[in-house]
Amino acid sequence: MNLEGQNTHVSVDKPHKSAREEYERLFNFSIDMLCIAGFDGYFKKLNPSWEKTLGWTNEELLSKPYLDFVHTQDRESTINAARGLEDGKLAVTFENRYLCKDGSYKWVSWNSFPRVKERLIFAVARDITKGKKMEEELRRTHDDLEKRVQERTAELLRANEALKAEIDKRKQAEEALRKSEEKYRTLVESTQDSIYLVDRNHKYLFINKKHISRMGFIGDEYLGHAYSEFHSPDETKWFVENVNKVFNTGRSIRHEHKSLRDGRYFLQTLSPVRKSDGTITAVTIISKDINEIKRMEEKLRNLSLTDALTGLYNRRGFFTLVEQLLKLSKRQKTGTFMLYADVDNLKDINDTFGHQEGDLALIEIANILKKNFRESDIIARIGGDEFVAIPVGTAGDTIEIITARLQKSFEIYNEERNCSYKLSLSVGTAYYDPERPCSIDELLIQGDKLMYERKRQTRVS
Repeated sequence: MNLEGQNTHVSVDKPHKSAREEYERLFNFSIDMLCIAGFDGYFKKLNPSWEKTLGWTNEELLSKPYLDFVHTQDRESTINAARGLEDGKLAVTFENRYLCKDGSYKWVSWNSFPRVKERLIFAVARDITKGKKMEEELRRTHDDLEKRVQERTAELLRANEALKAEIDKRKQAEEALRKSEEKYRTLVESTQDSIYLVDRNHKYLFINKKHISRMGFIGDEYLGHAYSEFHSPDETKWFVENVNKVFNTGRSIRHEHKSLRDGRYFLQTLSPVRKSDGTITAVTIISKDINEIKRMEEKLRNLSLTDALTGLYNRRGFFTLVEQLLKLSKRQKTGTFMLYADVDNLKDINDTFGHQEGDLALIEIANILKKNFRESDIIARIGGDEFVAIPVGTAGDTIEIITARLQKSFEIYNEERNCSYKLSLSVGTAYYDPERPCSIDELLIQGDKLMYERKRQTRVS
């Protein structure tokens, strides 16, 4: 293998004309960077996505050994990957950094497959730079997420544009295409995404191996059968509407979709497949499993809305939930009460027993609040020693009962605990009047003012 030698001519058998045209279209319209390279270290063929992604023209990339574009720290792993293919490995997956024309580097993920006799490598390369940046962000956000998402994030954040292909339904044409489609079919079958084509009657024309496995098909039994034969009426209605929209508008559609079959989330791209005269003959569906990223998004959302110490909502979470609650209150013309509480003597507890004991005191207070309110109520820690609670759906004549019950809970806790200090809250109540609406900040100011008034009265008495 000569990765740094001169570019040499490679002879590839001329395929059937129609087959070559169809797979050249698949090759040229893929958002992935598809290529054919030689064991001599030079690219032989590149699709337009290379120039779109890296900025180099095909002529510039073809004129130099591809190692010239690889980051120096990644060259050894790239050479080892190529050697593995030359030594007989069926496929090699690896990542490296590629030089862009503007001087920056982009991370690229490779799936490579050898044709040893022809001394060729067929490869699917994808820009995973955004995914790499997300990995770093997730590591900073929460150390616990790093191990689980380090390798998966890059794969799950890439968005696929439509792979365009026209599959001839007639078996005679399929037989004629089989020899020439082999090298291009490898690219389609190597992806972990589900790819399938349907006609205007929503009947399957082609399904790749990944989707065949997911659907539980055996061989080509799906050919000529409609989407509705394998999916629920609700999913079929949604699917038919979107396929018809692509046929009618000629534009691609991308959206998230939750499968009723297994409850997993997918990013689906529906794109038109056109003949040379522009006529749309089929729709390609590329379905990427994003269930893991949806789970991570939910976990990150919870982290951003939750107070790490007490498990209650933090200030951001409180504002997010209460904003919607006040809109609903205004629309339904129902008032809403809020309890604004301040921990008594927290500074004395920290100064006397240490901040660790102060943290334990805050946790105990949060637990008492949880026991006194329902799961549907909004409870939050919005400051160091400040808590708020909104009993959702509580009538005005019961707010005093709730406040009294809360104070009683603290009395019982202090009696049973028999500690060197007692836990207590100074509580003020605020009321949101839908006839005279106010902002969340104004509601907090109202509660804070009443709370300090009661605290002052308690000290005087």
